Amino acid sequence: MKTLVLIVGLSLLLAGCSSVKNERFTATNHDQVMTDIGKAKNLSDDDKATVLGGVMRSALGGYQLDGKTVGQVIQDQKDFAAQESAKAAAQKRADAIEQAKAQAAQTAMQQAVAILFAGKAPARRDINEYTYRAVIAVNVVIENHGQKPVRALKGTLTFNNLLGDKIIDTPLTFEHVIAPGAKVNDVVDVPDSDYDDSSSKFKAARMSDIKMVWSPEMVLFGDGSTIAAPSPTP
Repeated sequence: MKTLVLIVGLSLLLAGCSSVKNERFTATNHDQVMTDIGKAKNLSDDDKATVLGGVMRSALGGYQLDGKTVGQVIQDQKDFAAQESAKAAAQKRADAIEQAKAQAAQTAMQQAVAILFAGKAPARRDINEYTYRAVIAVNVVIENHGQKPVRALKGTLTFNNLLGDKIIDTPLTFEHVIAPGAKVNDVVDVPDSDYDDSSSKFKAARMSDIKMVWSPEMVLFGDGSTIAAPSPTP
């Protein structure tokens, strides 16, 4: 007798679950179906949340809800989640590959060309009837550590404090031949402004308290070959 009662109880439980999952969404019964789902004790919280996700996706126009049973919505949402997870994993792998390429290119450029911070001059203001320009002159030494002449290069110079926090940065473009093993001096003008806190900090900082980081974008060699950072993927 106890076995019979248990079997009947399990049958009712499974029938209840089946009836909820077999309820079909129509254009007019969304609220009622969601109420039934909320009351269903034999539907897991995860499945309830999954159905809600399907309803929200439908409201955003990304899913056709009407005509689907609750069970179908649950399975569709699980399939959708698996697809999105696979896409995210593929994108993560692609991003890692691009990051590795970018790092390899930057390392190769930094090994080919080194740029050293040699000092900075007091800010100067160039004024004439046509222009007004305030700059801080930064002296750098560019060294060709490679086996080929360098024809041109461009990138960014970032000036940090001793803790590695950025003070200011400026673009660098150099278009003169540097023979293998040779060094050349250059002056880079960093914009100066009385209203810019970063330039004020840079002017006030002692040379011994500044660390310069050379972040190359491209190096052109005398034979026409280049090393360049990969373009960002759209």
